[in-house]
Amino acid sequence: VTAALFLWQVYSPPEATGHIDSFKRASLLQTRRHEMVRRTHKKSRGGCVECKRRHIKCDENKPVCSNCISSERSCDFASPILIARPRHSSRSSSRVSRESLLPDDVHDSQESSQSPRERQQYSQEEAKTSPVDMEHVRLFYHLCTETFDSLQAEIDAPGVSLQDAFKEVLNAPYVLNELLALAALHLSTLNSDQKSIYHRQATELQTHALSIFNQMAPEVNAETCVPLMIFSSVLGMHEMCETLFFREPTFEHFLDNFIRSLCLNQGVRAVTGSSWCFLKESILGPMCKQGEKTVTPTGPPSGKTCSRLLELLTTANLDQEHKNSCEQAILALQSVLDESDRQVPWKPNVTSIRAWPVMVCKGYIDLLRMREPHGLVVLAHYGALIHLRRDLWICGDGGHFLVRLICDHLGNQWSDWLRWPIEVISGE
Repeated sequence: VTAALFLWQVYSPPEATGHIDSFKRASLLQTRRHEMVRRTHKKSRGGCVECKRRHIKCDENKPVCSNCISSERSCDFASPILIARPRHSSRSSSRVSRESLLPDDVHDSQESSQSPRERQQYSQEEAKTSPVDMEHVRLFYHLCTETFDSLQAEIDAPGVSLQDAFKEVLNAPYVLNELLALAALHLSTLNSDQKSIYHRQATELQTHALSIFNQMAPEVNAETCVPLMIFSSVLGMHEMCETLFFREPTFEHFLDNFIRSLCLNQGVRAVTGSSWCFLKESILGPMCKQGEKTVTPTGPPSGKTCSRLLELLTTANLDQEHKNSCEQAILALQSVLDESDRQVPWKPNVTSIRAWPVMVCKGYIDLLRMREPHGLVVLAHYGALIHLRRDLWICGDGGHFLVRLICDHLGNQWSDWLRWPIEVISGE
């Protein structure tokens, strides 16, 4: 959960917009990108009770099907034993249905009279129709025991208990699906033998999370602000790892994916702009207040890492608007480096790495879309920051790849601008 709270260490209250349309648009595009890997609908009699009552086709998504989400109805699924079709004789089917309705003590006495073969057949049938998805249970276990710990250790901030966090998101299925997707993505970086399996699972769960989010279209209020905050943050982290670890090999495709990742991170700013007053009174309140008091930059950056880059920018042949966007991105990066150095020099944590994508302005992202060289130089410096934490699973060797990709694209004439990133990746 603390991975979703990095914002408070870089928060500078944006203009209140009263909505999160930009984030919804970005997430809708992300849903469409993953449509090809969605599971096809299978006809069955396992639909929810409400869809059966309304005589409409149910997609059987659990815990809440799409029809009940869109119509805001209570969604319940009947016991698979009660809805199963007879597979053996009518006598056997009648016995099973009756037993399912008997008290436990009567059921136990009758069960003891069954032969081992009958009990084995029943167990096999029960396993096939079990409402529990054991793969998701495994992901949940990994999420709680490994994924959270791998990120929480990187953040020195007041903690929020796992129990309290889950209480906040239990009524937000889009958050739960995305958290499981992050766990699957983590496993895909650890297990080379099952890398593609876990990666596909992560993609499917993320697609489902985005689909639920877009159908629910939650408005920002005191009840939804925490789930929205966690969702937007974890989604941004997921996309960052996806872009860096499962990367496209070519410059154009890689940069397009990286820009999309930046746009999703901008959704965090949209959420906080609409919900800052609610968040301060939520379980995230202590982190909000600490971020305001101790970490938010109150003056110009003190570090010198990006000073050479700022000097070169003053003489650049660039219109003032674009120059301002580049300068803002550079100052944000220097602020991130300064905060990181106050903790462990040259070892930025997850907070620092995840901060910069939230801080950059829209104008800078537009420069990247145009492949503007000065904007790419700044991005290479961010790649060097990522490379400093190549031991983190969300980064891997993605920082090295990003720096080399930009250097090869710009050529030797930009070597003076790219001096620091080249030194960082060459100092291995």
